[in-house]
Amino acid sequence: MCTNTGNYYIKSQMNDLVLGADGNNPLRSTPVYPNKKTGNSSQQWRDDQATGTIRNKLNDYCMDIESGTLVLKPYKPCKESQQWERKGNQITNRVHNIVVDIELPDKGERGKVHTWSFWGGKNQLWTFEMI
Repeated sequence: MCTNTGNYYIKSQMNDLVLGADGNNPLRSTPVYPNKKTGNSSQQWRDDQATGTIRNKLNDYCMDIESGTLVLKPYKPCKESQQWERKGNQITNRVHNIVVDIELPDKGERGKVHTWSFWGGKNQLWTFEMI
């Protein structure tokens, strides 16, 4: 049986925007980006402790990395780029020493979200708001 946490928003400490995806995009690889909080399901996340993934409520896809960009993809067992956990105010890959990061200098809506080594910038720090 899967052990899951409740849904939450992932809010950037840099700009108070939340991570979400394009709910109208039917592709199997959908970019994740910061946007104003609307409350739609594409902005809601949950931890799936049984698989070590962070999943989106829109389609139950997992956070993943594709060409350096954070995307949503269907779950694949043991796929290292889908292994994430919340550690304090960071989202850290369980296998590689990288964190989710908003690429600078893009501080606005729909900016690029990617991974980077942790250095403590506000573009790498998140607040997790339970729904």
